[in-house]
Amino acid sequence: MLKIKLQYPITINNKKIDTLTLRRPKTKDIIAARKYSNIDVEQDLFLYSRIIEENLSPEEIEELDIVDFQNLQEEYLNFLHKNSPKT
Repeated sequence: MLKIKLQYPITINNKKIDTLTLRRPKTKDIIAARKYSNIDVEQDLFLYSRIIEENLSPEEIEELDIVDFQNLQEEYLNFLHKNSPKT
């Protein structure tokens, strides 16, 4: 799990959200996102909605400030580029 502190918190259903918790994506998350839409940004929003533990919908993720959205994208990409721990 990875926590991202939002520079610009959002309010969803009268609840302030100032941190997002991400889990590592699974192959099934990527498959589901590709089935959801043919448009890249919609796929990304859907995928993020699956890996954000705060259960935000794609529409709620759209409310993020662009700086926070870019941080979310960067952290997702870091998941893809990090080496798995070797045992």
